[in-house]
Amino acid sequence: MRCAPAIIVLSILLLSCSSGVGKREAKEPVPVEPAAAVEPAPQTGTAIEQGVLSQIGTCWFRKPYSYMFGSSAPVSVGESSFGMLLAGIGGILYYGDLNQCFAEQAGTNVKSYSDNKPFEALSGLPIHSDRMDESQPFGFYNPDLVVWGYTNLIPAQTDLIAGVSAQTIYSGVFSRFFRMMTESYLHLVQAGTYRQEMDAYWKMANQTGQDGIDYLQARYQTALPGYGGSWDGTTMTPQMAIGFWLRRGLDGTSEELWTGLRKVMLRFDGQWYAGLRSTYNSNDIVW
Repeated sequence: MRCAPAIIVLSILLLSCSSGVGKREAKEPVPVEPAAAVEPAPQTGTAIEQGVLSQIGTCWFRKPYSYMFGSSAPVSVGESSFGMLLAGIGGILYYGDLNQCFAEQAGTNVKSYSDNKPFEALSGLPIHSDRMDESQPFGFYNPDLVVWGYTNLIPAQTDLIAGVSAQTIYSGVFSRFFRMMTESYLHLVQAGTYRQEMDAYWKMANQTGQDGIDYLQARYQTALPGYGGSWDGTTMTPQMAIGFWLRRGLDGTSEELWTGLRKVMLRFDGQWYAGLRSTYNSNDIVW
């Protein structure tokens, strides 16, 4: 398949890097059990042709929001140069106009800045699962869409995006994002408190006056300091990445997401990924 790895593989899963928690009316929190682990269903949705993926990748690199990138060791893609991506999935989806790029391929239009309908149109799958309704404090997403994403949208290392290999783009632009997403998951599993942390997050999300990002930044302030980053409105922090996995554990997509992320890391960052085994040795980790 042909497309830049970090632009599409996780971002198409529409799993927001923000807290997903706003100011809400007070209500009694109801524990939510993660979806039971099941074998992946047969491939559903619409297959993506090679040429379409290449066009989507090239489209994204035309004019992404410049403040999402660092300034060191830029990689030239198309008519511009890009440093390391500091933003998260929300930035990839909307500040890189990925929804607009999908809309072009699906023959539809973007109705608003955060319109997700183009992803449904091109994949042929609903964004949300049947567990989603207006009472949920954040999105409950469709695990079939996750399977569709990692089945169709992971390129080979040598695939070209605007003349640049996917491996070069991963290493120079997206490796911070993918490494942080990997270690944030491993951090939770290694601690042996993933379930407890999900319960605490769910309770917070259903209380009035709570800000999800403030909660995450305070509760996990010492986690994964090597990634740096402060909450400045653009940069994704390790604390936000941990919040991502808490929400995905609650909505039942975490296992499929980890499957997809492992595929990316083994293909594009295998040596670094293998080196994590000495730090994260929990028997609950699926490598």
